[in-house]
Amino acid sequence: MDKTILLANQNKEFAYDLSRFLRNLGYKTLFAEDKITAMQYCGEIPPDLLLVDEHLPDIEIFWNVNTIHERYESLPIIVLTGDINKANVVAAFRTGISDYIYKFATFNEIISNIQRFFTTLAIAKEKFLLGTCIYLPETAQIICSKERVRFLTLQQNKLLYHLCPPGKVVKAIKLRELLWHHKDDAQNSLDVLIHALRKAIFGLSIKIKNVRGLGFQLLVAE
Repeated sequence: MDKTILLANQNKEFAYDLSRFLRNLGYKTLFAEDKITAMQYCGEIPPDLLLVDEHLPDIEIFWNVNTIHERYESLPIIVLTGDINKANVVAAFRTGISDYIYKFATFNEIISNIQRFFTTLAIAKEKFLLGTCIYLPETAQIICSKERVRFLTLQQNKLLYHLCPPGKVVKAIKLRELLWHHKDDAQNSLDVLIHALRKAIFGLSIKIKNVRGLGFQLLVAE
């Protein structure tokens, strides 16, 4: 795996326990309990991911993401937050923060989000404006204009990505090939996945339409 994660967190016990879980999965970890130490680590050999608690002392520096990316161009930043619905979520994503993770989740949930992030990092760095939503496929999320965040599973994210941009019609056989690398044996799986994605985006300004005899189409509500 050979990925290095810098844990910037003043809670040493939390950071130690999370680090132990990550190392057991093959990740390398570094620890910083303040911004100065964190920036020193970044300046030596930048990690593959900065996982920073929103309450790290002098956290303001981490919100100036453009400044960080000027020095460490490709450093992904994930913020641990106690309020996933806070009003600045959308603005933070627009500045370049890669993801948010709920800090009071279980270690398994936190690690699952980290693994998902590294898995989807290879997807093209694109953003789609879906009505009142911003979709960032690299972080497997939909960000709503009402400061809500909808999390998708990896397969739901892949499906939505292949349906983007809105308006095009994608054949069901093509979706099965893209998602499962075969065309004939996954019709039921595709139906189940379409149903799950429709539930995940329910209430947003987008919908998935069946185009009879052709496939599926992502539409944005007017």
